[in-house]
Amino acid sequence: MPRFEIGIVLPLTQYGPERITARWTEIRAIALRAEAAGFDTVWTPDELLWRWDDRPPMGAWEGVSVAGEVAAVTATVKVGTWVMSALHRNPGITAKAVETLDEISGGRFVFGLGAGHAWPGQARTFGLPEDHIFDRFDEAVEIIVPLLRRGTVVGRLVRPDQEVPDRAPAGDPVRRGGSGIALPVRAYRPAAHGADAKADEDPEALTPAA
Repeated sequence: MPRFEIGIVLPLTQYGPERITARWTEIRAIALRAEAAGFDTVWTPDELLWRWDDRPPMGAWEGVSVAGEVAAVTATVKVGTWVMSALHRNPGITAKAVETLDEISGGRFVFGLGAGHAWPGQARTFGLPEDHIFDRFDEAVEIIVPLLRRGTVVGRLVRPDQEVPDRAPAGDPVRRGGSGIALPVRAYRPAAHGADAKADEDPEALTPAA
């Protein structure tokens, strides 16, 4: 039976009615304390901006940048994305980011990928696509996983030919998941397209308490 692992999600999104922002020094301290305490993984969420009609907007630090910083200041704990948005990120560039994070972390990086979501306004605010959410997710997996594991791929929605990364990471887990408000049942197939695990995310957990 596989060993049960425990991780912690770093506070990259503003929280509370005052929209408190955790500074990098605080985020780093949490990551280092989690490593010292024996946590298996520290995770960085991939959110841009949350907007509602009845409350102030909620900002967030860019998750991939923070994942790189966390990987650089830690030594043993795994560092993962919880989860990178296929809707907001080009698959080829995502593959390059993954191999770079794998290099910085010395093989400790865990790649998490989700479909993303247009709601609540972050895609439109940043001029990103809001259409074909599930098709883009499927294609992203079809492009990214072969790029990382075989170094070659042909895409459909993004562009016909993706560039091959210079160096493919060796054996890093690929996790897929997403928000319960955006994904149909078919997106939770844990073994689809070569993924090693799945992860669900409760959108209410990202909503600050009143």
